[in-house]
Amino acid sequence: MHKPDSAVVFDNVAAAPGVRLLTLSLSSPWPFQPGQVAELATTPGTEGYFAIASAPSEAITSGRLAFLVKAGDSDSEPLMRLTAGASITVRGPFGAGFDLSVASGDHPLLFVTAGTALAAIRSAVVEALGRFAGPRVSVLIGVRHATDLCFTNELVAWQGRGVDVRIALSYGDSDLDLALPLRAARGRVQVHLSALVSPTTHAFIAGSEELEEAVMAALVAGGVPVRHIQRNYRADWRREFGE
Repeated sequence: MHKPDSAVVFDNVAAAPGVRLLTLSLSSPWPFQPGQVAELATTPGTEGYFAIASAPSEAITSGRLAFLVKAGDSDSEPLMRLTAGASITVRGPFGAGFDLSVASGDHPLLFVTAGTALAAIRSAVVEALGRFAGPRVSVLIGVRHATDLCFTNELVAWQGRGVDVRIALSYGDSDLDLALPLRAARGRVQVHLSALVSPTTHAFIAGSEELEEAVMAALVAGGVPVRHIQRNYRADWRREFGE
């Protein structure tokens, strides 16, 4: 049973059009795995699940958790309006999360996501870069338009550290000019995977079930073993593949 914890809003700022970066100050230590999610609620009946954008090491140091909150969902709307100092309830963590122990080996790591699910991938990438020496990391992010991209400055910083950051844009050829030193191309994420995978790749996926299934199929078709693929929410999905 996951008991609720109290937290206070530290900050609530724009991350992209219609998306807020909500940062909470915790009342007590909150251990979790990269890629896990938390239940947030302002009042009873407003509960919703959100991926933790903070890396575990960041949360330990700062005593805070960060989340991307997107407008338009009934469970996110109360969170969009929160101001610094407001009280909120946090419960969790939930989900399988990501096992980053493979980052200690000589394997290329590929993180694939879309939209605000980038929160879960940010948690994992920051943790991997901080804990392990020189893992070969690629990050592929799908967004509708370039303006929907969150954490842009951080993505540029990752690229400066040797991370291969690529953006897949669903709409608008004009968006291919990001005005940022990031590689962008038109199309959904699954059509851009072939150049990033090999049989030794370990892949981590966060997103909608539809996206995860499409990325799964593309990874397997590209030669990535199913045992090398992790999805952050369901711990038992590999049973569907006979593993």
